[in-house]
Amino acid sequence: MKGILLSLMILLIGNPQAWADGCESMSRSSTQSCTLAQSDTEVNDAYMHLVEVLGKQFKLDQIKALYQAQDAWRLYRDKSCQYLDADFAHAEATENDCLIRLNDERIKQLTQYMTQALVH
Repeated sequence: MKGILLSLMILLIGNPQAWADGCESMSRSSTQSCTLAQSDTEVNDAYMHLVEVLGKQFKLDQIKALYQAQDAWRLYRDKSCQYLDADFAHAEATENDCLIRLNDERIKQLTQYMTQALVH
């Protein structure tokens, strides 16, 4: 069971350096956009894996709550990073950095939820 949990955690957290490696031959702006797109994919994958596990456990109330939490989190993420965008020079880079950072935090959080769901 621990091996499965570890494998899932590694899969879900991913490797941020690998994201950058797939985007490294681009300009700085393009690299950030590419890394952000990959980061968004990782968040969505982590979310969908958690929904799948909860579905197999017939935890429909938790799926509904998770869906609402994910929508609220996306709104928080987007508005928080837009705030930075409006306040700083080089706003697009600042906003993208913010989005990537918050995505990374959310991936870790969803991975923790996945671990808890698999244990219970």
